[in-house]
Amino acid sequence: YDTLYTLDKLSQKGFQIGVIANGKSKIKQFRLHSLGLMHVINYLSTSETVGFRKPHPKIFEDMIDQLGVLPEQIMYVGDDALNYVAPARAMGMVSVWYK
Repeated sequence: YDTLYTLDKLSQKGFQIGVIANGKSKIKQFRLHSLGLMHVINYLSTSETVGFRKPHPKIFEDMIDQLGVLPEQIMYVGDDALNYVAPARAMGMVSVWYK
């Protein structure tokens, strides 16, 4: 509930919401839909579509390009400090480690 509520509020305030995920696009879309989150997601970047897995910079660059913003305008939240949060921070994103 907290996640959906928070993402809904951010979306209502005009924030774009993207997901970067390792794995297959259809599976990630199904999971997001099952959780009731798909309606707030503006862009989904997966390793399947980009051809690179986190922590490779290309998957983060894809999100930046698709959202059309600067890295410093992105807040990246990840649950793996080394493989997810550190690469995002190295690209200039505000990065939050959520464990």
